Order: sequence, then structure tokens, then C-alpha cells
Amino acid sequence: MTPSERETVLQHLAAGRDRLHAAAAALDASAWLRRPSPGAWSPCLCVEHIVLVETAVLDTLNRALSAPEPAPASLRALTEGKDAIVLRAVPNRSRKVLAPEPMAPPGLLAPEHALAHFDTARARTIAFAASAPSPVRHAVWRHPYLKELDGYQWLLFIAAHGLRHTIQLEEAAAAQA
Repeated sequence: MTPSERETVLQHLAAGRDRLHAAAAALDASAWLRRPSPGAWSPCLCVEHIVLVETAVLDTLNRALSAPEPAPASLRALTEGKDAIVLRAVPNRSRKVLAPEPMAPPGLLAPEHALAHFDTARARTIAFAASAPSPVRHAVWRHPYLKELDGYQWLLFIAAHGLRHTIQLEEAAAAQA
């Protein structure tokens, strides 16, 4: 990861954290558990999902970086040009995307603890991104929809994915007005 890439991902992560907090502050207490429609996630479930995904991605990235060999060059080539795609496509809510079953929020977080869990996960991600080794792009694994992403793109994904669900919180806040 270049210094410029590090700065970019850190900016996206911090801005996303701040925007999620602003969206959460706009919700009244009853909105945290209100589902906008049957089967849809409440704001609390959205935050729980963000935490699940962020934790899983960061854990996978740590394991991938500790592998004895980097991903083969042929696999890394499949990630070329995807930085902007991740930042553009992931937050776009015009297309519904089903979360993989292990990433579906089980509803274990109480609304009053959701933001603290998010803050812990995001602080861990920011600390990792601030000190990640330069060969972070050598870690590659498959996303269910975006296909192969490298470690840097997965960090961008964390930020963009959080933004996608922050937009849901903003929609919930607008709907309560």
C-alpha cells in the first residue's frame, strides 16, 4: 500500500465512522429497532451487520498477510482497476444485495451497545490500515459479487460497505420525521 493509498483508505474509514455517528444521532430511540418493511433490517441490525463484516474481513486479511507466499501474480492481476469500482458500487443502494448467511445479523446487539461495538471494530480497522505492511495488495480473495479483491480493496470495501448501511440509517432517520 502506497502512502497515498494509506491516506485514502484512512480518510474513507474516518469519514464513514463520523457519518454513521451523525446518522445514528438523528434516530430516536424507537427507530433503532424499527424495521422499515417486513424482512428489512432495523438500524440496529445494520450496525450489527457492519461490525460482523468489518471484523470478518479484517481477520481474513490478517490471515492472508501471514501466509507464507503472496497470492500468485495471475490472481493479483484479476484485481487491477477495481479500487474505484469498490468505492462506487458497494455504497450504491439501487441494487439489493443479499448478505451471505454468516454475515446476517443475529440481533444480539442491544441498541445502546451497537455504536460501541462499531467503534471498537472501526478503531481496529483504522489501526490496521495505519500500520499495514506495504504488500497488502499481495493478499487476494474472492468477494461473492465483486470477485477477486486485494487487501487494499478489501480495506476500501470495509469503508464502502459501512457507507452503504449508513445510508440505510439516514433513510430510517428521514422516515421517522
